[in-house]
Amino acid sequence: MGSRFRIRLTAVAGVVALLALGAPGASAQVPLEQAAFSAYSNGAVIHADALRAADTRAVDAEVAFSGATVDSQGLATQRTNEYGALVQPAQTGKDSYGRGYGLDAALGEPAGTDDPQVRLAGLSEAAAPPRTGPVVNEIGPVDADPLAYASTLRGEAFAAPATGPDACRNLGADISYGLGYAENAQLLDQEQAGQEQEGLEQPVLATQADQPERNVSWSLSRNYLAPQINADGEPAGNALALVAENRQTIAPVSINLGGEEVLTLEFLGEWVLRAHAGGTEGSSFVHYGPGDVSPETPVLRLLRQSGGGAIEEVLTVTTQQLLGDEGLVINQIPGVEIAIGEDPRAIGGGADTQPQVTATSVSAAVDVVRVSLAELGDIRVGHMEVAATVPAGGLLCPLPVNKTVTPDQVQPGDTFVYTITVLNHFACELRNVRVEDTITGDAGVAWDVRGTDPQASEVSNNRVVWNDIGPIPPGETRSATITVQVSQNSGSGVFHDDVAATAQCFDRPVAGQDDAFGGVGAPLDGRFRLDAPQVIGPAPTPSARELPRTGGPAAATVAGLALAGLALALRRRVR
Repeated sequence: MGSRFRIRLTAVAGVVALLALGAPGASAQVPLEQAAFSAYSNGAVIHADALRAADTRAVDAEVAFSGATVDSQGLATQRTNEYGALVQPAQTGKDSYGRGYGLDAALGEPAGTDDPQVRLAGLSEAAAPPRTGPVVNEIGPVDADPLAYASTLRGEAFAAPATGPDACRNLGADISYGLGYAENAQLLDQEQAGQEQEGLEQPVLATQADQPERNVSWSLSRNYLAPQINADGEPAGNALALVAENRQTIAPVSINLGGEEVLTLEFLGEWVLRAHAGGTEGSSFVHYGPGDVSPETPVLRLLRQSGGGAIEEVLTVTTQQLLGDEGLVINQIPGVEIAIGEDPRAIGGGADTQPQVTATSVSAAVDVVRVSLAELGDIRVGHMEVAATVPAGGLLCPLPVNKTVTPDQVQPGDTFVYTITVLNHFACELRNVRVEDTITGDAGVAWDVRGTDPQASEVSNNRVVWNDIGPIPPGETRSATITVQVSQNSGSGVFHDDVAATAQCFDRPVAGQDDAFGGVGAPLDGRFRLDAPQVIGPAPTPSARELPRTGGPAAATVAGLALAGLALALRRRVR
C-alpha cells in the first residue's frame, strides 16, 4: 500500500470523525421533528430535611419549588430529583410539563396537636400537548402553626408541545416552565405559647428581612431552544441547542439556632444554573453563578446575632470567591457546618463529583449554601438541578419561505411576477433576513429580469439577492417580488425557480430578565422550489413544401374529391 493511499484513508477517517462528532456545519444535524431530545430542570429556594424544633419534626419541607421537563419520547415515567421530590408525575401522551408551588411541608411528629400540614400550597401544573397555560394559583396568608406560615404562596406553570409540526414555533420562548413563589415563609415554631399574632413566634427557619422587598423568594425552572454558543457566549455552530435552566431570587434566610442566636444568609441578585447541550464539541457546557456582576461584587453575606446583641458579619463572599476551584466550608460555630459556593457537581453525587458534559449531554446540580445543624437538621439553600440531551450536530428548525407566480402560463413577450414570502411563526424577532433566488428554465426558454420590489442588492437574469428584507416581528411576514419578461424569441418550456432564505432569531428579553440567547441570534434556513410558469410558444412555421391546412376534416374531404375528379377528367382526355 503506497503512502498516497494511506494519506487518503487518514483524510477520509478525519471527515468521518468530524461528522460523527457533529462538528459545526456537519450533516449530522437533525430536524427537530425527527430528533430524540430531552431536558429537565428543577429547583427549590429552600429544602429542609428532617428539620426539628423541641419534639416537633418536619420532613422534607420545600419553599418555592419549580420543575420543568421536555422529552420527545414522551413523559410516561415520573421524574423525581436527587432527594426524592416529585418534579414530574407520569404524563401519558404528553411530551412537555411544568410545575410550581410555594410551600410543601408536613409534621412528622406532631407535638400534642392536630397534624397540620401545608402540602403543595399554591400548586400549578401544565402539560402538553395541547399548549397549556400559563396556569397560576395564588393563596395566602397560610397559617399552619406550629408547622409553617407564609403571607403569599404562588405556583405558575406552562407547557407547549415539544414535538410535531409546530414544535419549532417555541423558538424564542420556553417549551415548558414552572415557577414557585413564597413571601414571608416560616417553618417550625420553637415557641408554642399560643399567642395570637401573624406568623410563627420563633421559627427555626424564615425567609424575611426588615424591608418588604427582601421577603420574596422564587425559583423558575425552564427548558428552551437556543443558538449553539460556547461557554463565553460566542457563536459555536449553525444549528440549535437545547437548554435546561433554573433561576432563583433568594430572600435573606434566617436560622434560629436556639435561644437568641440567629444566623442570617443574605443573597444578592439572581442565581442561575444552566445546562447548554449543543450537540458539538465546544457548544455544550454548564454555567453557574449570580447574575451579571463584576468579580469583586459581594454576592453573599453570613451574619450572626447572639443574645439579641449587635449583628456580626462573619463572612462576605464575592463572585470571584464563589466561582473558585472549591467552596468555602465554615465550621467555627459549634454544631454548625456551612458550605458556601461549591462547584456544580453530578446530580445525586457528592461535592467532589463533576457535572456530566459531553457534546450531546449535559447535567449538573448545585446548592448555593448547605447548612448542617447537629441539633436542628439539614438545610439546602438555592438547590438547583439541570440536564439536557440532543443528537450529534444539534437541532434544526426550518425557516418558512414560499414562492408563488402570477400568471402560471405565459407566451413569448408576456410579463409575469414571482412573489417570495418569508413567515416568522417563531416567538422571536427575525433579523438579517437574506433571500437568494435562482431562476433557470428548460432549453429554449429565454427571459429578462425587469425589476424587483424592494430593490434587490444583486440582480441578474439568473440570480436575485436581497441581503436583508427584515426585521420580521413574531407572527408577521415579509414579501419581495421579481418581475420577469419572457423574450419574444423564447421557445416553449417551464421555468424552474429555487429560493433560499436565511435569518437569525433574536430572543426578546422578558421584563426584568436577561436575553436568554445572550445577544446571539439563533440561525435559521429555509428553501423552496417552484416549477412555473409554463411558456406556451407560438405554432411552428409551416415548411415551404407543406400545403397549408385551410379547414377541418370536411374541407379535407372536399379537396380530396376535387382532386379525384380532376384525375378522372385527365384520364378520359388522354384516351
